[in-house]
Amino acid sequence: ASRKAGDPEVLMQPGAVMVFRGVASESPRGGARWSGFDVGRPLWEEDYPFGDFGTPMEDDDECGSSTALVDIDGDGRDETIVGVPRDRVGNGFERPGGVLVFRGGPRGPEAWYRVENPFPADGGRFGESLATGDLDGDGVVDLVVGAPTAGAGRAEVFALGEGSARWLRTVEHPSIGSLPSSTGFGRALVVADVDQDRDDDLLVTAPGAGTSGEVVLFRQVEGELAAGRIVMPHASDRSRRFGSALAVGDFHGLGGLQLAVGDPQAAATGEAGVRAGAVFTVSRLDSVSMESEHLIHQTSSWPPAQ
Repeated sequence: ASRKAGDPEVLMQPGAVMVFRGVASESPRGGARWSGFDVGRPLWEEDYPFGDFGTPMEDDDECGSSTALVDIDGDGRDETIVGVPRDRVGNGFERPGGVLVFRGGPRGPEAWYRVENPFPADGGRFGESLATGDLDGDGVVDLVVGAPTAGAGRAEVFALGEGSARWLRTVEHPSIGSLPSSTGFGRALVVADVDQDRDDDLLVTAPGAGTSGEVVLFRQVEGELAAGRIVMPHASDRSRRFGSALAVGDFHGLGGLQLAVGDPQAAATGEAGVRAGAVFTVSRLDSVSMESEHLIHQTSSWPPAQ
């Protein structure tokens, strides 16, 4: 029998989102200040957000598996977007997943609206990953939502408005017709101006693709997303789940963008049977091969061992 929220003997575990107040203290060296968070007491905690969204709280909803902050309405306060990849939603599908938007305000985030999944699938994990940006050049904030177990996986793109989200397009792997359900396309997402043309691009991981995993770059061209290069690990024999995590930044401080791609099952040292996990770095995003260059792991120094 399923457990119910009203049962006093049941400890519900749907997941939660907590917001902590930032604090600042004087640096021991004087002058500069360093910041941290007061983790003793949350400024805002939402462990039962579904009452205002029309669906009940249940065990293993996995609320908070992904989060994003962005100012949707232009009032200077960021909205909080929360992925609930095992939410039942109430549309007849078995835990297709969901995404909730909380409006920023002086008292903290307040329930605002649900992002409706245009193509729900049983166990699709819609909301596993989130990313925001402007993927069609219209100046409106767009939201990308990963659903990595909806078939071979996909990502849905929405334009975020005041009170609702408008679906724009589905993004799938370029080889979608030949990929197994274990591909996991959409496990991790990043929106960034990868090619430095002042238009946001989209990076989507597929850690189950092939024998090692991959990251697919979709460039924005005249307001549309065009599938571009595929990033592969430089040592596929060491990688097993390349693309389980993804981040973009500037390692070198020279103005370009580089990737950090996580693989928790990678063989960091190349030794047989030692798969402690690692992060692959990719610096030349404009190269033809788009292969990772280095590995960073628990005993790394810089530059990382190849």
